Amino acid sequence: MTCSQASGSTFQEGTTLVSCTSTDAAGNTASCEFNVRVDDNEPPNISCPADITIAGNIAGSCGANVAVGTAFATDNCSGVVVNSVRSDGGALTDPYPVGATTITWTATDDSGNSSSCSQLITVTNPNPVARITGPPSGAISAVGTPVIFSGTFIDNAGGTHSAQWMFDTIVQTGVVNEGAGTISATYTFTAAGVYAVRLIVSDGCGGSGEATTVGDLDALVVIYDPNAGFVTGGGWFNSPLGAYAADPLLMGRANFGFVSKYKKGATIPTGETEFNFKVGNLNFHSTSYQWLVISGARAQYKGQGTVNGAGSYGFLLTAIDGQITGGGGVDKFRIKIWDLGTGLVVYDNQLGDDDSASLSTALGGGSIVIHQ
Repeated sequence: MTCSQASGSTFQEGTTLVSCTSTDAAGNTASCEFNVRVDDNEPPNISCPADITIAGNIAGSCGANVAVGTAFATDNCSGVVVNSVRSDGGALTDPYPVGATTITWTATDDSGNSSSCSQLITVTNPNPVARITGPPSGAISAVGTPVIFSGTFIDNAGGTHSAQWMFDTIVQTGVVNEGAGTISATYTFTAAGVYAVRLIVSDGCGGSGEATTVGDLDALVVIYDPNAGFVTGGGWFNSPLGAYAADPLLMGRANFGFVSKYKKGATIPTGETEFNFKVGNLNFHSTSYQWLVISGARAQYKGQGTVNGAGSYGFLLTAIDGQITGGGGVDKFRIKIWDLGTGLVVYDNQLGDDDSASLSTALGGGSIVIHQ
């Protein structure tokens, strides 16, 4: 007996007709046929490209161009086709939006067997980095005088930016120069006070950054009313050893801004005082004044306030205007803060000195002005 394919032969995928014939010694023959069908039930093996995380890189857009690579597939049979589908419905080479996009890669062979794997593309949107560049901390301006504020921002290529300046609770829209990476604003204050300055920059893609300092000092502006005798000040000094009672070994820059005056006909002065010693996480803000005495180049006033937004504390501020006769040519500053409940001193940059002692702490920057 002979067959068109011998027993044990390798059959290809599909149906193969096998014919067999038997012959006896006299030459008589008989034949028969049958089919051998080989089915491919084995799916391909597929390997996806690695997941990718990338920052947005398209100017004026929130997305990113990404080279995602391609999946690799093998199969026991030839004719494997690899396709991809994005979870957002985009084409493989289209820009990818901020967030996570899944690419499903699928390999399919000629028999319809398939297998899949997934690749994750994550586009991040780093927050802009904002910086206030002017005016200097503690800068002093008169009520009704336009004050110019300036700042910068750094961001990856992304959407257009917007900005807001805040002066305590006052909000002013900033003017953004995308090409130069600068932000500006001009604001005319109508009331005297010490205003904390804050700059917020948003990139339009959900990211934002803010700044509240000028260099390493809190951003403050001091606004005064020039129609009355009063004292204003703003700037910084090097806080000496022993000044901060909670940790006498702490040293570093402290900055301040203040205005104090008597309104016409008033017997109690008004104004605002802000003092920050960042190394010690100490922030003092006045809530009321008791008295103000100006004598030549020296001004001194007393009041109450809070430390880090809480409590009840007394304070005594003494300042020298070095430019007035008797001021010695150098502006000087002292602030004493104590707990009204216990009487314990919290901060005094001339700790132990009498309240009427001569001042010894010169400003490192800024100015103190007694207005006649």
